[in-house]
Amino acid sequence: MATPEDGSAFAHVYRSAVVGSPISFEIEPPDGAEMARRVAGTIARFPWLAFEENGVALGYAYAGTHRARPAYQWSAEVSAYVHETVRRRGIARALYTSLFVLPANSDIATRTRGSRFRMQRASACTSR
Repeated sequence: MATPEDGSAFAHVYRSAVVGSPISFEIEPPDGAEMARRVAGTIARFPWLAFEENGVALGYAYAGTHRARPAYQWSAEVSAYVHETVRRRGIARALYTSLFVLPANSDIATRTRGSRFRMQRASACTSR
């Protein structure tokens, strides 16, 4: 499980997603302090995982609130990011797989399984 102390490493991983593509919907890459704040704000309710190799964090995945409205209370948004130097090795898939089977409290497990179903369903629809 990730901790706020991983913030600097996560900022390094996330930077290329912000600077090199539109996928993050962010304009400026957050620094380590901001990523630490995000981790701290997330792990109180949802899981945040880190992938490390030789003691260096090279990827992460987390679940979070999909929308603040009450009707979305059982939904979760999930994301995974992997450092650009280690992409195409199955790390994001492994992170997502681990995230979806975490034996967390029942609320999180329900939300995560619901998100997993929607992701699989969307993938099936777009792969035709």
